[in-house]
Amino acid sequence: MYTDPDESKLQEAIKQHFLQKELITLVQIGANDGVDHDPVREIVYSDSRIKGLLVEPQQEAFSRLQQTYKPLIESGRVSLLNKAVFERECRVKLYKNTAENGTDGHSSFLLRQNDPYTHFQDDVYEEVDAITVTQLLTIANSPIDVLVVDTEGYDSTIVQCLLDTRSRPGVLFFERPSIILADDRLGNVATGLTVLNDIVANLQEKGYTVEVLSGNILGTFNF
Repeated sequence: MYTDPDESKLQEAIKQHFLQKELITLVQIGANDGVDHDPVREIVYSDSRIKGLLVEPQQEAFSRLQQTYKPLIESGRVSLLNKAVFERECRVKLYKNTAENGTDGHSSFLLRQNDPYTHFQDDVYEEVDAITVTQLLTIANSPIDVLVVDTEGYDSTIVQCLLDTRSRPGVLFFERPSIILADDRLGNVATGLTVLNDIVANLQEKGYTVEVLSGNILGTFNF
């Protein structure tokens, strides 16, 4: 059975960073259905210390996510939130990826350009309710130990919003920017490399040890 090396790194970081902790609060933004290339389902199910808050804005994916975690939801160890996390509280468009190559079913705030693996159109989207990172921290109702983000190109913005607060999760794991992103609200274009360098430098400045993995960034906070 194939195991994604990035996911293995995340799971090992969680185990090692919280060896002595009796309760681990894990928040996943962009949980999708909890099955497709999901980095946390295995450890959430296997480590009874983990209390999870899983966030997914897409209604269809959210319905499947409810089934994926049904036993843990019923036990009270996992809760779900059908919202997007954005820079402000609002209704926001999630553009749907319609490429029929296994990447479909994922949505993004951003209209991706020059990405051969996805296909986004400005007239194919779902409108969802969005909350801020600050509101998410209030909903979590305890300091976040592990934050996992997979929002199809918006990850670095969410992590930056988090760093602007006093919250410092012990483990951060989010998608590595590696494509050109076009943000139709801000009207700018940023290369993935520029975003990558900036976010790594910012994490290090805030006290994180950073590993740039094949598809993700793993940060562990030096308490």
